[in-house]
Amino acid sequence: MVGLITWVNMLGNSFVWDDEEMVVNNSAIFKLSNIPQLFSSATFNTGGSGLGGWFYRPLVMLTFLLIHTVFGLWTPAYHLVQLAFHLGVGVLVFLLFKDMLAIGGNRFSRIVAYGLSLIFLVHPANTESVGYISALGEPLFALFVLGALYLVIKAKFTRKRLLATGVLFALGLLTKEGAVILLPIAILWSFFFQKRRELFRVTAALLSGLGIYLFIRLSFFGIQTQRPDFISPISDASFYHRLLTGVGNFFVFLKTFVFPKTLAIANHEVITNPTDCRFIIGTILVLLFLSSSVLWFLKKKKLELFFLMWFLISYLPVSNIIFPLDMSFADRWLYFPMIGLLGLIGVLLLRVKYKLFLSVLVLLFFSVALFSTRTIVRNTNWRNGLTLYSHDVRINDNFDLNNNYGVELFRNGDIENAKMHFEKSISQRPEWNVPHNNLGATLEREGDLEGAKKEYKRSVELGDYYLSFQNLAAILVSTHDPNALDFIKTAFGKFPNSPSINRSAALAYYNAGDQTQALYFARRLLSLEPTEQNQILYNIIFNKQKLDF
Repeated sequence: MVGLITWVNMLGNSFVWDDEEMVVNNSAIFKLSNIPQLFSSATFNTGGSGLGGWFYRPLVMLTFLLIHTVFGLWTPAYHLVQLAFHLGVGVLVFLLFKDMLAIGGNRFSRIVAYGLSLIFLVHPANTESVGYISALGEPLFALFVLGALYLVIKAKFTRKRLLATGVLFALGLLTKEGAVILLPIAILWSFFFQKRRELFRVTAALLSGLGIYLFIRLSFFGIQTQRPDFISPISDASFYHRLLTGVGNFFVFLKTFVFPKTLAIANHEVITNPTDCRFIIGTILVLLFLSSSVLWFLKKKKLELFFLMWFLISYLPVSNIIFPLDMSFADRWLYFPMIGLLGLIGVLLLRVKYKLFLSVLVLLFFSVALFSTRTIVRNTNWRNGLTLYSHDVRINDNFDLNNNYGVELFRNGDIENAKMHFEKSISQRPEWNVPHNNLGATLEREGDLEGAKKEYKRSVELGDYYLSFQNLAAILVSTHDPNALDFIKTAFGKFPNSPSINRSAALAYYNAGDQTQALYFARRLLSLEPTEQNQILYNIIFNKQKLDF
């Protein structure tokens, strides 16, 4: 009930951010016959060259496909499914904490487990994981991973339970690569609290799950090594600067957990100076956590050490220290580490004296009310792209948000302000191809076709963004540019299943007097997008009529 009350106002929110390329424009999730493709591809629509990107998350795409099969693009259905996964994770967090915290024998462990699971359920930092449809993998992978961990801690290792543990782990990995952190966390629990024979069985079960995942991935997808077009500042940073940023963001993580007042997407700031206060405070906190782990190890405080290691182990992959990600920091990355942090808080809370404990317990449940209220407010920011970007760009004035805000302004007819934000995005990150394409679209809308061509060409030079290829092909054809056919051949080689590029090819060949090739591309266009307009184009070419568009 608490979860439903907190999250109900996000059910009417629209598709935003990457939802367009993962759901709205992603034809791979429109047909059940595409299921095999989901296990052999990445996650993003690329406008005619299959699914692209670094991520291999077939179960996320399969979930989208199943929702689309029943509900189409009705957004409340996607939000409801994601919320159901989050509520399930909240229940598992309670069940895990109930059993784990009870090891100390404290009679209040159950109510503390309940309060902590409520905090997790309503925490504002989880808005991105619950309200952002493209982040469905966060609660879904946590559901699989926590389910496997719950089987591990029950310590009754029948063959069926071990098999289920391995299968759940494999499902978690097929949902999100970060699920691999279950391996050290579960082994650590078994090492601390179970016998050696059980440790071997747990390890074997998890390794079998990892083997299943690797077999499926290597058989159908392989290892992705190609760098994506979107190059974030953190991915261009040196290891030294990534280390500064990772340590500094350790403080940002904890600050967001304790005081989630300022929340925004698309964080790209890289810490380059060791005198930065975030790095200094982060270093102090890291040293404090590490010294605490040594102290608890010496004093054999196993439960404190376990939850501390849970938090540190799950933070490390999203710290950008080991390998760079697509941004410096994201609220959704706190989703799984937060559980370890809450467990540590629960253990420490149960260690305090009775009178102080009651006061802290009241504060715990008061925090639930405060966090829930903040989440309800943050949900309103996610109402649609315009409300989200207009809010968040005031907090993170960066190239990513300026470009996204410009897109929403453009769609709402505010061409002048859209142009200003595209130009600002380019000035902040000139090597990113997307805002060049979008600026070209504003110039084309204003009638500056030569300026539009220049920006489209620049976007094409910087990367394989499908819209820039589509837009440049279309404008070259409409202006009867002599280079139109040569460019279209290149564009078709990259995006053979793009309706827009096939349309431009049909028009270009027809204008050049090659009816055979024009008919070929007109047929392809009609098979890719069987609309009345495309049928009209095919008839005109077939009957050798004059084009009036």
